[in-house]
Formats: sequence, structure tokens, C-alpha cells
Amino acid sequence: MSGATARGGASVCLGVRGVLFVAFLWVAGPVAAADEVLAVQVAVPDAPVSFGRGFPLTVVRAWSTGLAPEPWSDQPLPPLVVRLVDEERRERDGRVEDVRRYEAHAFALGELVVPAPFLRARPVTGGAWRHATGDDLVLHVESSLPAGDPGVAELPEGPLRIARPWWTSGSAVLVAAVAAVAALAAVARRRSRADVPVGRRGATAQERALGRLSALRGAQPSDRDELQAYYGEATDVVRVALEGRFGLPAPAMTPDEYLAAALDGGLLPAGQWEALGEMMAHCDGVKFGCGRSSATVRQRLVDAIEDVVTGDPW
Repeated sequence: MSGATARGGASVCLGVRGVLFVAFLWVAGPVAAADEVLAVQVAVPDAPVSFGRGFPLTVVRAWSTGLAPEPWSDQPLPPLVVRLVDEERRERDGRVEDVRRYEAHAFALGELVVPAPFLRARPVTGGAWRHATGDDLVLHVESSLPAGDPGVAELPEGPLRIARPWWTSGSAVLVAAVAAVAALAAVARRRSRADVPVGRRGATAQERALGRLSALRGAQPSDRDELQAYYGEATDVVRVALEGRFGLPAPAMTPDEYLAAALDGGLLPAGQWEALGEMMAHCDGVKFGCGRSSATVRQRLVDAIEDVVTGDPW
């Protein structure tokens, strides 16, 4: 199955090895000269895309040397989360080509549509704007789990009985005791977090965030309005945590934007980042009516956010 197709008009291929280019259109605009070039295209490999796993994405812009294009922004690439890997610009035959290579991630299964890219430019001597628009890029996102994987560990039929020296039994008891103490300590820490009042006077920002998470953990939304409020609160706690820990202006950013910033800056461990991205995609799905909520998924959501909130520094 192909990993991407173009929706709309015909696609055009340029000579970049190993990728299928889509979303291309020659200049269209007022008083455009016949020999003027203005084009934009987005490229991905002709292969399936796996949920949460990085894949290469290339943006190529081309324009006549007599045109001055607007600066490029990564914002036209949602719902993908992208990180710039490298950039190359070359000039030949009276035109400029700007190539940007990204590592992209998709956090939704099934068909995912990246809106058509758009490029504006105007003559360096002044005049009317020229416009270039391409096709939507349609990705087919597959599960990153092996086909038929039930997600349950496959255990051996039975343990192999091996004679052990008598003193190893004492070590096993000691290890079990240490594990039990660690488990009790973890439960105590979680309970202590749950006891933090959301608005307690003198509480730190981290304590207030933990208090809000405690309220979410105990909530049982029963209708659409309560679900909207629940998921709105969850995403707000994420923004507060990213701002408090890293100074990231997350309250003014979309999930795609702050996830991309966290990835680009290496702010979170890879496992935390992927879990948070999956849960933020789930939040958007529920808030916009295309996803389902359950107590199990909400527990995973709170756990993923708590991992971010309890990190250092604050």
C-alpha cells in the first residue's frame, strides 16, 4: 500500500532520488510572465507511515530569480509534528530551489490529510503577488504494532526447575521485601500528590498542577459537556507543565506546536514524548467528536501528563 497520495489535480515529479513528490503547481496569478516559475511541493517516501514513528518529509520551493517569496513557515504542515533536519538552497538556470528536509511524526491512525501547501511571491521590482498552490497530501497511517499482535506478553509454558543453593532463598526474600517497600512508597507518593489542594495558599506551580491531576484522576465525566471540560483541563495542565518546567510558551501554542518544540529541543525523554503525543491526539479526537473516551484511556492520559508534571526542573 502506498504511504501517500495526492488529492486534487495531477502531481509532478522532480528529480530527487528515493521520494515521490506530490502537491505541485506552476505559478498562477495576475500579470504572470510566461517564463516565470513559482512552485511548492511536499514529498514523502512511497511507503506506509507508522503511528508515532519518524519518517522523512521534504518541502521543495522553486521560484524565478526575479521573484521574492514570502518566508516559509512549518505551520502549513499540521496535523503532522515535524522537526527540521537540514536545509539546502541552490540557484541554476534563472531559478532558485529551496529544499527543507524534516523528520515527521503522525499521531492518528487511518487516512491523514495534510492541507495543500501555499506559496506567495512578488517581483523584486514590485508588482502584484503571484500564488502557487498544490494538492492535499493524503497519508495512510498504520499501527506501529506487528500485525496480529494482541499486545500481551507471550510467556513460556512453565519455569525450568533448577536446584539452587540454600542461601539464594534469603536473597529472594530480601529482593521481594525491597520491592514491596518501593511499591508502598510509590503509592504513598501518589496519595500525597492527591492530597495537594488545587488552590492551597503557598502551593508551588507543580503542586497546583498535581492537585489538578488528582481531580482529573477522580473525575467520572458522564456527558458530552463534562467530557469537553475534562479534556480541556487535561490539555491545560500539559501547557502549564511545559511552561513551568522549560519556559515554553505552551499556553499560546497548539498541541502540534508545543510537541514539535519539545521534540526539537530534546525537552522530554523519547518515551514520554511519544506517550504525550499519543494522548494529545486522543484529546483532540474526543474534543472534536471523532474519538471515544473510556476510564482506561483517561487513566493513561493522566499517567502520561503526570510523568511530565513530576519531572525536573520547575
